[in-house]
Amino acid sequence: TTPVSTPLGHGHPEEYIFQYISPVNLSLAVYIMIQNSMVMYHYRKDWRKISSLLFVLIAVVDFGSAFFEIGRGTIALLCLRNESTRISPWITVPCLLFGLFCYTTSTFLGAVLTVVKTIKIGHPFYPLNESALKKYLIIIPSIYLVLPHPATKPPL
Repeated sequence: TTPVSTPLGHGHPEEYIFQYISPVNLSLAVYIMIQNSMVMYHYRKDWRKISSLLFVLIAVVDFGSAFFEIGRGTIALLCLRNESTRISPWITVPCLLFGLFCYTTSTFLGAVLTVVKTIKIGHPFYPLNESALKKYLIIIPSIYLVLPHPATKPPL
């Protein structure tokens, strides 16, 4: 006997979940873009201060992550609506990799912000080498772009 294929969303629980999660992710991504726009607007005035610069950078990276989540969610909804729709990996893979880059960069910047704030609270007059820190804020995410992430390695 030949297997009978069912239309997407009919009989596959993972497709029901995916069909309902994508619209939620899309609306959350729009909300995140609005919130991060407000953060960027608020902290742009004092961007020369290291804490404000970190808040702006985190907001920019999270904005980019939300933007690509909108792209990924839209692709997912298009594929669910029509069984014959196939999206090229040249579109989906960069969206996923850029989202992964944004996630790791945001995590790194959040950790740096935490360390900077902890130092400033514990030792308020301790001089931070802000120029070196700003260089590392460029170097470390650049390394994320070059080195493969463990999540992208093929299984053994």
